[in-house]
Amino acid sequence: MRAIAAIRSAAAGGPRTVKTTKTTHLDGATTEIKETRFFQPEWVAAAWLLERRFPEDWSKNRQAIRGLYKAVRELQEQADLLAV
Repeated sequence: MRAIAAIRSAAAGGPRTVKTTKTTHLDGATTEIKETRFFQPEWVAAAWLLERRFPEDWSKNRQAIRGLYKAVRELQEQADLLAV
């Protein structure tokens, strides 16, 4: 789940907290400093997600996948006709 979150985060870009520092003062009070960096969206991460989530539309093998889906539909139709 962390890997998918990292890929989605890279695809989105934007601000990310990269470091949090807590300091305790002499009076007991604490201060928290968060270092935030802004990242550009990574198109490679977005493409990776699309290829795996929607292979029939975005995979390099999309034509073959569409052909397999079509063959499965045709076989299902034939099986339905034989079942009657």
